[in-house]
Amino acid sequence: MSFREVPIGSVFSVVNGATPASNEPRNWEGDIPWVGPADLGKLKSKWVAQGARSITELGYRSCGTQMVPAGSIIMSTRAPIGHIAIARGRICFNQGCRALIPGMHIRSDFGYWALASLRDSFIAAGKGTTFLELSRDKLRSAKIPLPDIQAQKSIAEFLDRATSRIDHLIEKKSALCALLSQRRHAEISARINSALWPSTKLKRLSTHPITNGVGEAAEFDDSSWPRYVRITDIATPTTLKENVFKSLPPEIAAKSLLKDGDILFAAVGASYGKSYLHRVREGKFCYAGFLVRFRAGVLVSPEYISLWAQSSNFWEQLEKGAVQSTIQNFSAGKYRNLEVPLPPRDEQDRIVSELGAATHKTDRLIDLTQQSIRRLQEYRSSLIAAAVAGEIDFAAWKGDQSFSDNAPLATEDAE
Repeated sequence: MSFREVPIGSVFSVVNGATPASNEPRNWEGDIPWVGPADLGKLKSKWVAQGARSITELGYRSCGTQMVPAGSIIMSTRAPIGHIAIARGRICFNQGCRALIPGMHIRSDFGYWALASLRDSFIAAGKGTTFLELSRDKLRSAKIPLPDIQAQKSIAEFLDRATSRIDHLIEKKSALCALLSQRRHAEISARINSALWPSTKLKRLSTHPITNGVGEAAEFDDSSWPRYVRITDIATPTTLKENVFKSLPPEIAAKSLLKDGDILFAAVGASYGKSYLHRVREGKFCYAGFLVRFRAGVLVSPEYISLWAQSSNFWEQLEKGAVQSTIQNFSAGKYRNLEVPLPPRDEQDRIVSELGAATHKTDRLIDLTQQSIRRLQEYRSSLIAAAVAGEIDFAAWKGDQSFSDNAPLATEDAE
């Protein structure tokens, strides 16, 4: 069967949120539940009742946030796009979210799954340089299937059951990935955090000022122009996501072109502190305004700095100096003054070589586990889309046995 499609704005009222002034203590730690994208991203279920912080009546009246009723769907529309939850009770939210209040023709639980099925298209529709944002108009105009109320109930109940098993497997594999990452972090930190080496400010190791890139609102898809590297494009400390290519005109990109060995640090957002070591690649690359570039001089190798940026020495300094408002912020000026443990160059090269060998096996296991997680996530997404669109015979569906609870996790034996 197939269902007619309707604009989201025809079955939901879509409202914006806001944040009270963070420097006014009287606005905070009151009795009014208030959430943001980070709160939604930490949820283990589709329900939300409160966030890490709450606001007072004074804080509520001081800004443009809105209280929405139980059953409303709260969706993050920036930093990042696509976290979704159903409100258990009355709640308000910040400007990184929008609320969708269901009308009489749609159930909250079905609406939750219908919105989840559009997550990738929402992300693709996002615009921005610091972080992607989905506008209210684009959210309202996106279309979702709309079966009758009884069919909505059946689809939502089916997806609750079917996705719970997949989520259980993803959770197990994610826990393994976290353990492997902790092992990697410990291996790196044990070598980098030596108290025997003097520390030097990062700015004294750079041949150029440690500066932000080009803050350009207009992004393009012209592959003949320099690739525009944004915070959201960084996949690992040495790789970029290849399926999100954006570019800038050469005359604009020229202000922030990358060279071999340049390192980028994220300055704001949920990914602040994330780093990327750029290597010679085909074509030219430039970087965004909320990334900070470091270019190594003769005293330090870029590979060593890349490893240092993955150590506890680096992250402890970031956590002490980060500014917390709506999103984390660590400025270029603060990066310049970070203290780097600095062994001699030959020792740096030895550390890079030894850690490369020591972490290779761990990296391989992490990669295998992440591949498995991606397969599960893709399967989950396709299942949601098919169910919402009316393409699954619930009575005949028995699931994909390759994703059973007995499916193997990536282990050291996979090597």
